[in-house]
Amino acid sequence: MLHSLRDYLGDDSIEIQTAVPDDAVRYAERTWDPSKAVLLSGGPVYCVEAWDVFKNGEFQKTTYLAGRI
Repeated sequence: MLHSLRDYLGDDSIEIQTAVPDDAVRYAERTWDPSKAVLLSGGPVYCVEAWDVFKNGEFQKTTYLAGRI
């Protein structure tokens, strides 16, 4: 996710954190799309998280959260 966001923006100098704070402007999706993260309002710092969801020991999906502060 970090690399795809940097590649999408074409800027290796952007700051990306691997945790999304509660006060960030954010969105959650089932599929990762860096263009949606870029459209979020907020500050210059991007934040991303991903979780694998399991049920009864079987993988169900990956959920993504992106934000800006």
